Amino acid sequence: GRYYSQRASALAGSPPATTAPAADPAITDEERAAANRWLATWAQDAASGVAPTPVEPGPDVRSGDLLVRLGKHEAALSEYREAVAAAETRPAHLYALAHYLHGKGEYWVSIQAASRLWELAPVRSPAELPSGVLKLLYPAPYWGLVQKASNAHNVDPLLLLALMRQESRFTPWVGSGAGALGLTQVMPATGEDIARSLGRSGFGRDDLFRPNVSIEFGAFYLARQLAALGGRPEFALAAYNGGAGNALRWMNRDRNIDPDLFVESIDFDETALYVRTV
Repeated sequence: GRYYSQRASALAGSPPATTAPAADPAITDEERAAANRWLATWAQDAASGVAPTPVEPGPDVRSGDLLVRLGKHEAALSEYREAVAAAETRPAHLYALAHYLHGKGEYWVSIQAASRLWELAPVRSPAELPSGVLKLLYPAPYWGLVQKASNAHNVDPLLLLALMRQESRFTPWVGSGAGALGLTQVMPATGEDIARSLGRSGFGRDDLFRPNVSIEFGAFYLARQLAALGGRPEFALAAYNGGAGNALRWMNRDRNIDPDLFVESIDFDETALYVRTV
């Protein structure tokens, strides 16, 4: 998989290049035009050499937009997913949907559409995608808040973005079956502990749905795991997802354990996939 190919490159002395996004990570008109030209070279549904952007919203998208205005976000997400599923074999339309939904801040389904587009594209890795597609696949919303929280708690902003992408697909209202909430999926009890540590009074469960709170609390909690576990992101991510006690067990309490051996030692399928993906 991609994780192992990236690890092999890193061990060979060629780690993948990572560049922090610009202050405004928006997709430019030039990037959109370049993506359309790229699609015209291989996508059969790119009519007349131009992909259909901006998309003409179909019934599922229109229903989703209406449900969002009514505050029914989960129902809207279901409608948007139906639109993506209907376009799953049409690359140019997938791009148009991804671009439209990205512009609406519906990153969960925008990423889903962009991911399907990547599966169809004649490329071997995301690095070969045009930047106008790559920004849909790996968006950087809330970048100002991410920078602020990362600087305050001394964590890599790209690591925090990657964690948010995996935890919530940048969806602030989402909650898990276990009760974790918000962009960084913090448990309410953990949020209360973080609020006390930061000297924040009046914290309530619903504050975790606020992006500024969730991002700061997630950065704080990630920084706590990094500090406790030797600064290694693999260890910290395993603790963030699977608990600090389990991370210590997988490490065999050895902070110098080989990171690949550590990852292979994780016996929670969800956590193993989480660490590799982030």
